[in-house]
Amino acid sequence: MTLDPLLLELRSGLRPFRRRLWLRRIVRDGTRIAAGMAVAVLLVAIAARLTPIDVVPALLAGILVAGLVALLIDAVRVRPTLGEAALALDAEQGLRDRLSSALELAQQRPDLAGPIVPAPDGVPLKDEAQLAQMVRLQREDAVRSLVGADRHAFRPRVPRRAAAVTALALVLVVPAVLLPNPQSAVLAQRDRQRDAAEQEARNLEETARQLEEGATTPDARTQTAEELRRLARELRDRPGDLDAQLARLGSMEDAIRSRLDPRTEQRAAAISTLSRSLSKAATGSDSNPAGSPEQAAEDLKDAGERLPEMTPEQRAELARQLAELDPVARQAGSSAQAALSDAAAAIANGDDAGAPGGAYPPPPPMTGGGGAGAPTPPPPLTTPRVGGWGALSCKAIM
Repeated sequence: MTLDPLLLELRSGLRPFRRRLWLRRIVRDGTRIAAGMAVAVLLVAIAARLTPIDVVPALLAGILVAGLVALLIDAVRVRPTLGEAALALDAEQGLRDRLSSALELAQQRPDLAGPIVPAPDGVPLKDEAQLAQMVRLQREDAVRSLVGADRHAFRPRVPRRAAAVTALALVLVVPAVLLPNPQSAVLAQRDRQRDAAEQEARNLEETARQLEEGATTPDARTQTAEELRRLARELRDRPGDLDAQLARLGSMEDAIRSRLDPRTEQRAAAISTLSRSLSKAATGSDSNPAGSPEQAAEDLKDAGERLPEMTPEQRAELARQLAELDPVARQAGSSAQAALSDAAAAIANGDDAGAPGGAYPPPPPMTGGGGAGAPTPPPPLTTPRVGGWGALSCKAIM
């Protein structure tokens, strides 16, 4: 349908005013949004001085993004229609609804939106013709009013209250940002803890990797590696608990050193073999097939109690069997070898005081010494002490 040229001219003339009205609304709402953003920034700055906040830059960036998004949404929402522009221009310029009425009639009576042919002079008009003629005259008057309207109408206006709030908030933000923040030391300490926790986590992961090297089946070392990885994750997740986590790590240090020492497995195997052989020599049967040091200690204690009842031939046989274990005792440690030799000599010489069955003193703790991760040599022992020291060695290995 072809529209009336006067109506087209009216709509075309209103478009610049609609853009200006849109800008006015954006400036008005943008000032209010800026006031909200300034107040939010001030609140963040005050909170950062009262309590340590690690994410202040992220909060400020979030406020900025939220403000821009709100402004964009508001700009779409307040975009005026031509009818709203006509109403606002009528009110702004005092046009007494000339523009808005012309547009409203065209919308309410689409049949009158087309070109209206003026009637010849002196010819009486029917009702519809009279209405069409009146609409045409109104459009002509609206176009003349639009042409005479101020082209600079709808100047942007800044809301005074919102502008004052924005200015005050920004003035208060300046000292809150520039003055020394008492929470900076706390944040710096947190950063140092986080860096230390990250470094410790990397060390733990490297240790776990070394523990798992060469492992083909799950064993005590793989379990320790999993524990170390779990501890590394906890360090990264809760760096503030660094002291507590390091205390846990300290309690595992001896076990970790033992697992990283390649000689530990050889020594453990030698202790197991020595324990089994000692039990066999003491009982005359394979009573300790698992090679338990605790079982060997019990067997040797019983043998020591039976020594006074043994014949010289039995003593000589027991001494010979103990002497044959010298190579295995050497692998278990020099102290074990010396104690075994002394016990064999005492039995052979008929010395019951130096033979198995003596006191069972507590063994010294297994601590690092004698090199990287090397366990402390076992103490001098009578034969029962082999079991005690062996038990402790196995516990460290496990």
